[in-house]
Amino acid sequence: MKRIKYSLSMKCFTQIGLAIFGFLLLLCIYHIFHYPDYYGSNDEKFTETYYFEKTFAKYNERVAAYVMYRENNYTTALQSGEDFPTSHINETFFLNELVSDQDKFDYYNQILNVKDSNFIYYVKNLTTGAEYYSPNLGSNKYISAYRMQDSTNNQSTKESNASEDVILQHNISDFQKNISKCDAYLVLNTNSTIYNTNVTKWGLLDSRTLEWMSACVKTDLDSTDADSSSSTSVSSNNESNDSTVVDNSLTNTDSNINDDYVFYTATIADFPYNGDDFAQAFRSFQTMHRSYKTAILYLPIIFIIFLAFLILGVQFAGYSHRTQSLQLVTYDKLNTETAALIMMVSFFILLNNVFQLINSKFSDEYEYLLRLFGVYIATFPIFIYNFYSFVRRVKCNTVRSNMLTIKMFAKFSRWTVRYFSHKELTYHATYVWITFFILTSITAFLFKIPGFTLLSFLLLIILFLVFGKYLMRAVTSLSYLIEETRKISDGDLTHKINENEVMPSMRVLSRSINNISNGLSTAVDEKLKSERFKTELITNVSHDIKTPLTSIINYVDLLKKEELNNDTANQYIEVLDSKSQRLKTLIEDLVEASKASSGSITLHMQKLNFVELIKQTIGEFEDRLAGSNLEIDLSDVETPLYIYADGRSTFRILENVFSNVNKYALKGTRVYVDLEATDEQVSVSVKNISATKLNITADELMERFVRGDTSRNTEGTGLGLSIAQSLASLQNGTFTIVLDGDLFKAIVSFPRIY
Repeated sequence: MKRIKYSLSMKCFTQIGLAIFGFLLLLCIYHIFHYPDYYGSNDEKFTETYYFEKTFAKYNERVAAYVMYRENNYTTALQSGEDFPTSHINETFFLNELVSDQDKFDYYNQILNVKDSNFIYYVKNLTTGAEYYSPNLGSNKYISAYRMQDSTNNQSTKESNASEDVILQHNISDFQKNISKCDAYLVLNTNSTIYNTNVTKWGLLDSRTLEWMSACVKTDLDSTDADSSSSTSVSSNNESNDSTVVDNSLTNTDSNINDDYVFYTATIADFPYNGDDFAQAFRSFQTMHRSYKTAILYLPIIFIIFLAFLILGVQFAGYSHRTQSLQLVTYDKLNTETAALIMMVSFFILLNNVFQLINSKFSDEYEYLLRLFGVYIATFPIFIYNFYSFVRRVKCNTVRSNMLTIKMFAKFSRWTVRYFSHKELTYHATYVWITFFILTSITAFLFKIPGFTLLSFLLLIILFLVFGKYLMRAVTSLSYLIEETRKISDGDLTHKINENEVMPSMRVLSRSINNISNGLSTAVDEKLKSERFKTELITNVSHDIKTPLTSIINYVDLLKKEELNNDTANQYIEVLDSKSQRLKTLIEDLVEASKASSGSITLHMQKLNFVELIKQTIGEFEDRLAGSNLEIDLSDVETPLYIYADGRSTFRILENVFSNVNKYALKGTRVYVDLEATDEQVSVSVKNISATKLNITADELMERFVRGDTSRNTEGTGLGLSIAQSLASLQNGTFTIVLDGDLFKAIVSFPRIY
């Protein structure tokens, strides 16, 4: 898997698959939403759709209006100025007021009397016997409303020389007889108020439409409100599945003052002709319905494949085949909010354009596909690139750190800290700025400076805001420099001032302070290097001296065992023995001091009872201190006090303190040992009176080879206190001395544990 996610070819394959199935997914969504926008999602046949029913009702009303003008001598009617009737299902063609009634009649005549039409009508005036019918019914080759039937199949039209009247009457009779087998038909008798139709799903062929048709052909529209929702006298006799001849009550009627009519209208099955609204809508319905069913079937599969490619893309995002690691690109440095905004905008633009296409109508079958592909190509790459950018940021944990709001908040927080860290500086600058602004504004208003208007005042405010920003920037930069310089002065010589945090005019100063810090750091490094060199020199020299000194001590010991009768020689041997032993002690102290200062001593840290350790040390020195006529006064502490330290090194610290007391304390005095404890620390202080004047500071006394007696007549090496301080520091403790006249006080402290 690790090898695959770094593969460039696998990434390309994933992106291509994601783009292809993303478009297919969008195409499925388009078809799933596009079809219900025009038809009902449950409409399986074109003749069940709202559009078909509305068109069929509109054609029936056209027939009524057309027949009315033909019955009333349309030429005379047009010349008399009568208005051409329009139904409650308004014609878009008639929205233009400049269209004349003659044009309206010609329009109806054209669409109703096309030879090849999918809509067939037959109207008969039951009073006069006048007939009005589609050209198809008078054709030698009759196309029925429910099937295509050649005239050679009809016995009454077998002979080629049959008259047109015979053909017409046969076709009309066949049309009336089999009209109930059509997918959509209407039979209406305007006198008996009975109608029969199978187009009833949406209720557009209701009593209002049929009453309007009856009133129209009877030229009685003025007394009839076609838009009325009240009950009407039209009754229905719907037998949509009845294949028998329509009830005779639809054709047989008594004569009245107004002429009565019977309407027969139907549509041809499968709409074979392309010359009318039905055919175009039927082809569109078939295409959209087929696409809708296909989209519903394949949508889950396409979505799963798209999701799989998306998951692979997320897994591979950010891994570079060159560096074999996670890597951000230059675009990922853009603010997170900006990238997220671009991603969301591109996504919503894509969806908005898709839904606009869903509500659009296209003349070409593939025009919508080209439009959808164009929208997809323009917006999807932008969206997916920003999406993968967000994924890379999540993997590299840069989402939060690269947010503009976080940066602005952090910048504001830093500015606030700087502003309030040196209030005496920032507050003073703020007071000066506000006072200057108020005085300037008051002066301008009181003395009525010419040309000083409201606009001038607004400009003045803007200038003062700009000046205030510059002033606050200068003051906070100075505050920042003071704070950063304080860190360096406190001993952090490696600390550097960020020059980008101050205004450009102060960057030279910050650079100079950094240079000073570099110089101090170099000097300290040189000093430490020198100290290390001295320590190494002492260690090496001590080691070199120790070898011949061991030989001297051994030979002196051999001489002491020889029976020499010369008293002077014996005295010389005693001096050699004393001095060699002292030199041995000095060398051992030097080696131990070097190890302690360099930290090369191995410590075995453990929990120790500090009280017991002090008592043990006093017991070791009790006889020696008594020989020097020194009395120990130990504070009475029975509660155990625990520290975390190395037992041997801690004992050496206390041993050096009491050894120093034994050597330099005034004879016949008391030595006070006090134990003090807090919740965090345990301390022991040893106080004694010096036998000699202490004309030296405490810091000087802590240096190596420095003794309390300037005459240096005592046997000490001057290394004991230095060793004690180094050993205490290695164990996170402290060793300090306090001098007050002849009073010498040594304090040893360690962190307390429980």
